[in-house]
Amino acid sequence: MFFTPTKRIDLSLLGGIKFQVYPLRSDIIDKQIKTKVMADNMGGISDAWFAFSMQIASVSQEADKVKVGFKSGGWINLHPGRYGTSIKVEPQESESGTLYNVSGSLQIPRQYMTGDLWQKCERLNHLTAIFKYKHFSGDTFVVGSDRFPLKCKFEVLHPSDPSGFSGYKISLSGKQLVPQLQLID
Repeated sequence: MFFTPTKRIDLSLLGGIKFQVYPLRSDIIDKQIKTKVMADNMGGISDAWFAFSMQIASVSQEADKVKVGFKSGGWINLHPGRYGTSIKVEPQESESGTLYNVSGSLQIPRQYMTGDLWQKCERLNHLTAIFKYKHFSGDTFVVGSDRFPLKCKFEVLHPSDPSGFSGYKISLSGKQLVPQLQLID
């Protein structure tokens, strides 16, 4: 951080030590604090992973957080693009209580798709999965569970014009009993 001086104060009379102190302008400090707060509340998904539901041993909820245990394997990193990636969890009231509808799409740029990742993503068309994703603010959340896995669709995107996105897209959908929960590592 840096601050803009408004007035120079000479303190050279203090014991022969020569230095200068600049008082801080409160309007600049307020602006920097507001900028920091805005960055802490920044939205958007910076990274995303998935795991096949058959690899999940348990998904245990502790208050408003969740812990995921694996039988085998682990999280598979998708390296989603900055734009075109969103996951929504919306409550839906019913006679038996509240269900949460999960929907989303993740766009993966062509340069991040390896042969191994391609094979795993292609399996999403036939298997169910759970997803974890990280916001730019640093919070990591999980959607789906071993009991309520998500259905997925993997497809190659071919843009119709030169400015379109060329890469891959994963669409996900499902229902769960709780909203997205923050992951406990």
